[in-house]
Amino acid sequence: HNVSFHLVYPLHSKAASSGNGHQGALALTLVECPTLPRRLRELQPSAINYGHQIAYPVNLLRNVARRNVRSQFVFVVDIDLQVSQGLHDAFLAFAKDNSLFSRADHQEVFVVPAFEAAEHVTPPRNKAELLGLLERGAARPFYAELCHKCHKHTDYEAWTNAPSALDNKLEVLYQVSWKDPWEPFFIAHNSAPLFDERFRQYGFNRISQACEMHIAGYSFAVLNNAFVVHRGLKRSGDFHREKDKDLDRNRLNFRQFKTELKEKYKQSPRRCY
Repeated sequence: HNVSFHLVYPLHSKAASSGNGHQGALALTLVECPTLPRRLRELQPSAINYGHQIAYPVNLLRNVARRNVRSQFVFVVDIDLQVSQGLHDAFLAFAKDNSLFSRADHQEVFVVPAFEAAEHVTPPRNKAELLGLLERGAARPFYAELCHKCHKHTDYEAWTNAPSALDNKLEVLYQVSWKDPWEPFFIAHNSAPLFDERFRQYGFNRISQACEMHIAGYSFAVLNNAFVVHRGLKRSGDFHREKDKDLDRNRLNFRQFKTELKEKYKQSPRRCY
């Protein structure tokens, strides 16, 4: 599969230097793929999530990726999430079986349920292995401790109780009506609304897009065998110190965003609540 990296740098910030004298992103010019992780660590050896002086432009980065992708369908996930084994090929087969590449209407997205697994366990490759971890208490739904309501509309009980397909064939298991504050991970046609770039740092950056898609008339279909898993259980004490301030600031942005959606989609009967 083809992989590309896109580097984004603030226009008004001085270039950072690495210990070997190279200037910032310029140090990555013509880097061989096997050496890339080491070079990135050299450029930012002590970075932590959201711990920079510059507000992390998460939605800008997502849009850069989407604007440069060549495929019709995209799956925007965080870098610390691992997808179920064979999802790429399974979705291509699913798309061909359901004529998704030739369909004129692309207002259906395909939800991939998200989970967290304890760090000491091997990440599950398929649904059967994931169900085993859930039964042992070594895995749980994503954000179960931090924001249970942010993912509960995925309906984890229905998903886990549905039988697994041994051949890993993807099918739509059920439809879910979007409700605030659901922020699922999903595969969508790349014509879907972009992410709003006002949302920086932590909070409301993904739900704002899901909210707009709901108002624009999109439907959400949950896939049967696909999932993503975060290695390690997310806990409230693991976040950066300014998390609550980020949430307060982006909550105000979200209120303004929802007001603008009413004007943008005047004919839509749907609302973000």
